[in-house]
Amino acid sequence: MNVSVIIPIYNEQGSLEKLIKKIIDCVGEKLIEIICVDDGSSDDTPFVLAKLHTDFPLLVKIITLRKNSGKSIALNAGFDQAKGDILVMIDADLQDHPEDILKVIAPIENNEVDVVSGWRRKRRHDLIYVVFSKFFNFLIRTTTSLNVHDLNCGLKAFRKESLSDIKLYGHMHRFILMFVANLGYRIGEVAIQNSARNHGVSKYTYSKFYHGIVDLLSAFFITRYLQSPLHIFGVIGMAMITIGLAIGVYFTGDYIYCLITAPGSWSLVEHPLWVITPITVTMGTILILFGLLGELIVYCIRQITEFPNLVVPAQDKPSKNN
Repeated sequence: MNVSVIIPIYNEQGSLEKLIKKIIDCVGEKLIEIICVDDGSSDDTPFVLAKLHTDFPLLVKIITLRKNSGKSIALNAGFDQAKGDILVMIDADLQDHPEDILKVIAPIENNEVDVVSGWRRKRRHDLIYVVFSKFFNFLIRTTTSLNVHDLNCGLKAFRKESLSDIKLYGHMHRFILMFVANLGYRIGEVAIQNSARNHGVSKYTYSKFYHGIVDLLSAFFITRYLQSPLHIFGVIGMAMITIGLAIGVYFTGDYIYCLITAPGSWSLVEHPLWVITPITVTMGTILILFGLLGELIVYCIRQITEFPNLVVPAQDKPSKNN
């Protein structure tokens, strides 16, 4: 099976030449192209890539983005242009070893799985990043059926068709395994080497920890409830309405009891928590309506995409003159 290697690059001038030569040597005849996606680099990366293209014109292809758009957009651009049967993504910092590419593509070639992720058992990162990553992966394993130890590893291999219906945006490249698993593709994992960074600087900042949690919520919603948004909005909405009504029944009962036993001893001012009832009931109702609106949108999209014959082409619509 032919292999395309996609490398998202941002300011990695120091490692590129060594990386490209190692990939060519390690993958050998299976390699048909190395797609280097320059994500708006501001150093000498474009010049290094131009030289590599001159040295290896049949293998090294360059895609240049006008500005730094993020790893997800860069990977999208590479995946769209790739021609291989197996698509391999690898970071440009040489922390993941090109020698492991053959290891991650082997299970796909043997038809054991459709996607393989690298597993960096011995991480060479800052302690706080390693701790967060382990917590993050534990959260994924406990909330989904995806049993992967290193979700965010930069070395992954995909059967080409597994990516045909996936478009990444934002920071969603971290959850690409969740998306392909949601489409029914088989996921595997292979232990790989990991080295400390020797060139350039890390692109990870502590603010990405926060973004990771928020993006996880987005990915979880997309993979679980995209086809049935009412299932999540409806459950939360009904829970809020139930809580609101329960509080309302309690205060109503308390008011009637005081009215019978001690008239004039109960007032709304002394029991302000009753305000929770109209607030929660209103918010719950709005959430349910959001869910219903989402169901209508999903239904309309499915009618158009899955049943296109129901839509009359513009040129075939009857006119008043007929």
